[in-house]
Amino acid sequence: MDHSMRESGAHRQLADEAAEWLFRLEAASPEERRAFVRWLKSSKDAPDEVLLAKSTDILLRQLLRERPVDLADLSVVDTNNVAPLPVTPDTRDLGAECPSGSSRRRWTWISGLGVGIAAAISLLVIEPPLVSRWLHPSVYTTAIGEQRSVELNDGSAISINARSSVRVKFTEHARDVYLTAGQAMFTVAKDADRPFRVHVNDTVVQAIGTKFDVRRAAGRISVAVVEGTVRITTEAATQAASSLATLAAATQVTAGEAVSVGDTGRITPPKPINVAEVSAWQQRRLVFADNTLAEIAEEFARFNRTPQLRIEGEALRARRFSGVFDADAPEALLVYLSEDETIAFDRQGDEIVIMPRPIIVQSSSDTP
Repeated sequence: MDHSMRESGAHRQLADEAAEWLFRLEAASPEERRAFVRWLKSSKDAPDEVLLAKSTDILLRQLLRERPVDLADLSVVDTNNVAPLPVTPDTRDLGAECPSGSSRRRWTWISGLGVGIAAAISLLVIEPPLVSRWLHPSVYTTAIGEQRSVELNDGSAISINARSSVRVKFTEHARDVYLTAGQAMFTVAKDADRPFRVHVNDTVVQAIGTKFDVRRAAGRISVAVVEGTVRITTEAATQAASSLATLAAATQVTAGEAVSVGDTGRITPPKPINVAEVSAWQQRRLVFADNTLAEIAEEFARFNRTPQLRIEGEALRARRFSGVFDADAPEALLVYLSEDETIAFDRQGDEIVIMPRPIIVQSSSDTP
């Protein structure tokens, strides 16, 4: 293999890695973001590939795919929207060297590409979910407080909770969906020839003509079945050294049951659930049953930019509460917590700090 072929292959691999990083960054953890920075530093061409992946060319391809354009309209130039560039000795020299104007057109294209890249990056900063839908038509992302319903081409449907991300990959033999962040409810159309699987890290939830909810948060994956049956496996199932380990790594869950999967890949035994409570988030209601205060605050943050709830002290973060709340009214949680005399609050701008109430110790001199 000659040098040019090797160089071409390396360039193609770098471009693929850039595209993969752009997808992973949509719901990246702090450690993944640090890994992305290390990857950027690994090659002098890596930053260029990331920028090109977000360039105007890609954006326009996605926009024009959904909106046909009459080419005759493009030939009409509105001079009111054209700003002439100042003529300098440098630009006159470029024109003199290339009478055909090809060089001038090439520099105009490069200049336009640079502006397009800058515009694309600015859009990504301003509204990541919007641009994600342009760049990745099979990726469905929601912002804080936004919920979305998607109907797939096989008749299945996905209801996506706030601050969540789902990637769909359908082939001739399989229907694979990747929940990369947040929570979603899946209503699956039957297709005996193409299994429907939801991937969350190393856990796979395979539907058997069913409706089920999957949520990932705080190192734990929760699966609740509303209708039908699902089969859940983890990576441990393929690596198990004994039949007992295999049994623990593969579980069948039926309607009205739920399980959770921890960091170790262990699946908890199925437990009964209230089916109505499972889908309550679709009506923007939050139902907590013996959840930690940290988990409760995280759910409210999914729906509200302000106020943000910050909990001080690990003991208070680990305290458990139950209740039903309006997802758009975090103040209702504060009213509920204010009934507990051991909890205090401090409003700091757009942030509300929830903290243990200081214990006032009465001195002996005050004792009668």
